[in-house]
Amino acid sequence: MLDFVYALPNFSMQTSNNSVKPHNDQKSSNIRYLFEDLDHDAKVLGSINSTIEVKSTPIKSTCPSEVGTEDSVWQRSICPWEYKAVYLGNDYDPPSYTEAVCICDRCIGLSNSRNRCESIKADVLVLKKEECILAKCSYKKIIIQGVTVGCTCAGPRT
Repeated sequence: MLDFVYALPNFSMQTSNNSVKPHNDQKSSNIRYLFEDLDHDAKVLGSINSTIEVKSTPIKSTCPSEVGTEDSVWQRSICPWEYKAVYLGNDYDPPSYTEAVCICDRCIGLSNSRNRCESIKADVLVLKKEECILAKCSYKKIIIQGVTVGCTCAGPRT
């Protein structure tokens, strides 16, 4: 039974029973719907870090004493963050993603406050190549839980 058909440039995919199979007979450029629909019916499979080896780039910054006005939002925040690349491998689509890393423990400019910088997390959907037969591959939907997407200044928990 066919659940969904997804189209990518020069290539389309259909899902059935939580797997994705490509077909080379359709063309489209709307990849956004692929991930929206896959996210809708994907099973949460636990943290990807326990399933695959993850390689990431090191973070080198230290917490600034003040924020600039010309920088990007992630640098202007009173809880600034940087992005690190996380590499999953060539069997994944996408093969890598970016994750935010908070570079301060305390909120900038609130030194006497009990407020702290905390991570904002979201789940990220990726596809893992399962099997390829005659250039047609099946994929498994995997949700990476708790990927940090930004940082915020938050009061203490009670």
